Amino acid sequence: KRQSDFYRGRCNAYYDLGKFEEAVADCSEAINLNPKFGWAFYYRGLSRQKLQQNALAISDFRKTLEFEPNH
Repeated sequence: KRQSDFYRGRCNAYYDLGKFEEAVADCSEAINLNPKFGWAFYYRGLSRQKLQQNALAISDFRKTLEFEPNH
């Protein structure tokens, strides 16, 4: 789990820097390590939204709600 947290954290940093492709890659790696990591889906969705990958973003937001229903 710690390794997936690292990738999600770096994803957040990339997002804040406007490096959305890198953010997507790191969140994807976090999800590969922990397939039920709702927060990684959330930040990947935000990044995909910025990249105008809206269908993929919606899919990620739905997964977020599946694993983090109160989010």
